Amino acid sequence: MSLGRAQASCCRLDVATLTTNPGELTLTVTVTNLQEMPVYVRRMGAAWDIRVKIVPSNGSGGTPELTPYGKQVLTEERSGSMQKIELKRGEMFSQTLDVGKLYVLKTGYYSFTVDRAVFIDDQRMTLEAKTTVGIP
Repeated sequence: MSLGRAQASCCRLDVATLTTNPGELTLTVTVTNLQEMPVYVRRMGAAWDIRVKIVPSNGSGGTPELTPYGKQVLTEERSGSMQKIELKRGEMFSQTLDVGKLYVLKTGYYSFTVDRAVFIDDQRMTLEAKTTVGIP
């Protein structure tokens, strides 16, 4: 398991990675409120809430191919209910994203940029973290 982190004045975004089998990768993305003012996280579903940019870390090409499910998620209109979760100082919110369901991952090392929106006083702020992961 590896860990990527990004800091912002209001929050921290942590990304933990887990690879168990070839082509499988799970990201656990955690937002932690670092300030006194409440931070709000809107939750619809990990595939819509968490944005992932992925490229081979050796520079050997672009983004891996999307799976049929990944193509569906990117083209599907988002609708339905959305939870609004309030985080007080020190509180955390985590979501897990199965990246192997979205992308065809081959053996190798990939660089990930993960971002997640949070809201403070109804203003959107994007948190970002970077990490590199080896796929067996």
